[in-house]
This record gives sequence, structure tokens and C-alpha cells, in this order.
Amino acid sequence: MCGLGHLFEKQGIATTVVSLIRLHAEKIAPPRCLWVPFALGRPFGPANDAPFQQRVVRAALELLERDDGPVLEDFPDDEPSNSEGETAWSCPVSFARSAEVLTGAAAVRQSLLDEIAAMQPWYEQARQRDGRTTVSCGVEDLESIATVMASMFEDELPASPDADRSLAEAMRPRAEDLKAFMLEAASAQPGNPTSTELNDWFWNETQTGDILQRLRHVCIAQEAADMKTLGFLLVPLARHIAPDVAA
Repeated sequence: MCGLGHLFEKQGIATTVVSLIRLHAEKIAPPRCLWVPFALGRPFGPANDAPFQQRVVRAALELLERDDGPVLEDFPDDEPSNSEGETAWSCPVSFARSAEVLTGAAAVRQSLLDEIAAMQPWYEQARQRDGRTTVSCGVEDLESIATVMASMFEDELPASPDADRSLAEAMRPRAEDLKAFMLEAASAQPGNPTSTELNDWFWNETQTGDILQRLRHVCIAQEAADMKTLGFLLVPLARHIAPDVAA
């Protein structure tokens, strides 16, 4: 988006950008940019908090009054946390990780299916509450995603599930669907969790998050460039852990 800012400005269209990664904004230096300290995928802050999101939008639009660019402003506030005195959010569905690392495609697949089944009622509740979902596939399709993802832990990588795309190209949107399903489902649970709490829960407490961490290292170890790229994209940089911890 920072690059598009330059393109549109050359056509005489004034632009303002909201950036989640400050380093990118610094390097590309769009004409006007507001950096926000929120989780990736949430450029306007927490879901279902219209007043806070409106503040972010207004702050970005106010930069259109500036003609001394490039302008890079920082949004002054972090994402709101639970009100003082409230009990911190805790997912009521427990996914305690076994001390023994999952081995074999069958065990990995079953672990994914168990978590999908446990979270499905909450996902349906979240979808009804919001009237939308970012999961592009049906819940039944998550089972096939679990199957092909688990097979990537075998000695040989499986064939791509899509005839017109490579394995890496096919798996990236599938992994994003799985993550979105889990996070949307967790957001429906009591306590009004912040995006930070949701991501901490997903990456630190679920088998799905752990499996994606280990799959990242499987992909990076491959010779194909697109598989290495997939490995880096599966897990946000801030959540990367060392191979000896993820293995």
C-alpha cells in the first residue's frame, strides 16, 4: 500500500496510508502514512469497537491536510485492553499441549481435527454475531486442509491439492483459513479478548499454532524457493521460534 501511495500521487490523487509495519513505511516513504501499533490484519484496531476504529480512520484522513511529505505519524494509543478490574480473558476450551511432540501424519491430522471440532460451535457463534467471516472455505473443507497439512510432515511432500497451483501456492490460503477459523472462534468466547490475547493464545496454547510453527521449519528446509517463502509466511515474524524449540 505504501508503494501504491506514490503511484496514485503521480496521477494527482492525494493519498494517506495506514501501516502496520513501521520499517516498511520508513523504507518506502509514502507521501502520508499513519503507523499503528496493532496486530497484523487489524489496521484499525480491535474488532467490534467502532469508536476506536473511527479515531484511527480520522487520524489517517487528517494527514491529507499535510503537503510537506513524506509524512510518517505514529498513532498515539495501543489497542484497548480489558477494563481495569476485569478478569483477563482466558479461552474456556483447553488445548493443553502434550509434553510429547506429535509424530507422524496421522497424529498431526487428528490433533488438528480435534481442535477444529472443539472450536466449531464458537466459530458458528462468531459468524452469526458478525454476519461475516474471513474464512473462505466451508468448515467441512477444514478437514481436507488438516489432511494435506499433516501429510507435509511425511518424508516426501504430497502433491498439490490444486491442479493449477504448486503446493506452496495452494497451502498458503489454506493455512490462512485455518488460522482465521481458530481466531474468529476464540473471539466469540466470553471476556472480549483483544487481538494480542487471541494471538498469544493461538501461538502459545494450541496444537494448531504449534503445528504451524513446525511446518514453517519443514518448508524452510526445502530446496524450492516457493516452499521457503511459504515457510516464512506461515508464522508472523514476531512469533518465530527456534527450530530446536519447534521440532
